[in-house]
Amino acid sequence: MRSTAIHRKQTRCPNFLGLALLILLTGTGCHKHVVLNAPPASAPLQERVAAYEKLQPLSMHETHLMHKRGLAVTGFIRRVDYLQLANSERVYYPEDLLPAVGSDSATGQAAKRSKLARTRARAFMGFSIGSFTVGTGAVLVPILTRNPDEPLNTTPMWIGSGLAIVGTILYFVSNGFAGVANDEASTAFETYDSSLRNNLNLCDSGQGWSACR
Repeated sequence: MRSTAIHRKQTRCPNFLGLALLILLTGTGCHKHVVLNAPPASAPLQERVAAYEKLQPLSMHETHLMHKRGLAVTGFIRRVDYLQLANSERVYYPEDLLPAVGSDSATGQAAKRSKLARTRARAFMGFSIGSFTVGTGAVLVPILTRNPDEPLNTTPMWIGSGLAIVGTILYFVSNGFAGVANDEASTAFETYDSSLRNNLNLCDSGQGWSACR
């Protein structure tokens, strides 16, 4: 069984803040979806082989983000970037592979789990940003608009502090879902070649491609 080459890019961050910012800046990029089409398993062998030669994976690309203190690694994040196909397409979203492998395949199942987790991660991140922003504003407004002749109104500050705390909690919840989405994307990409060949009903007999059944 052939394996997909994995290319890793390592980035060292000088501190934890740099690591967090790099994850934020590099993990929210907007990439286009790709449309893949594969013939059915009942199609002529030559058509299926031609499709496989175009859709087969060449390499999976990852970025490794780490923070080091001296020689010790104190923070590490592995992020799946994209799957490079033979037809020059880069697949960033594992659910784009579904038309080529089928939804019931190992790749298809992982792709659907990745998409669900990614959707939840983005939703919680949106709530986190909103809650933290409103909370921070509620804390600062009484201070910035305070009348020196009147006592400081701390009620909005307490409410704002609570909202900021909720926003922080939601941030970590979002990160948890993002981690699941990343892991499932990795599974989808790693199993894609096998799922593609199964969906096309192609087996390598050692003397060329033939139908598996």
